[in-house]
Amino acid sequence: MSADRDPAAPRIPQPRRAREEPFHTNVYELPSVRGKQQQVLTPAVHAGVAPVRRLAVGAVEMPGGHSTYAHEHPESEIVVIVVEGIAASLCGEDMTPVLHRPGSVIWIPPGVAHAAVNLHPRARVLGFEARTDRTFGEDTVLRPDLDALVDQRVERLRRDYARGLLDARLRPAAATVLREGA
Repeated sequence: MSADRDPAAPRIPQPRRAREEPFHTNVYELPSVRGKQQQVLTPAVHAGVAPVRRLAVGAVEMPGGHSTYAHEHPESEIVVIVVEGIAASLCGEDMTPVLHRPGSVIWIPPGVAHAAVNLHPRARVLGFEARTDRTFGEDTVLRPDLDALVDQRVERLRRDYARGLLDARLRPAAATVLREGA
């Protein structure tokens, strides 16, 4: 039958028997550590607790007024989902700001310089992060060559946030409701 298969046709996945059992934990019951960027990390699923091959997940908390140094993850893809707080990611060699509110999701490819900024002076930012760094933290390289630019961007973003100049960009968009038959 495989000889009759059209090579251009999509491959249909076949079931296979898993060698491992699912792993379950609760991030709110786990110990936290200070990350290299001084944010509070709560690794949840990583190579130290589960037989993961290419993935790690955990919570990242940034206290009010905190920002990270510019850094990159040379080998790891990162996805961050913001669940609480108002923040910005500074991305790329020019540290372009991307604003976040609860529900925001950002994907950062391997090797892209970035920094995170909590825009509020007192309220925390809480996010959940998935990485292709199975240790949840070893693949981090600081980029001190971008520190001065990060400082400039952080100062301007915080000033604009305090003056209400970012409010329109941080306001939730009207949800699109899908109707049956539309």
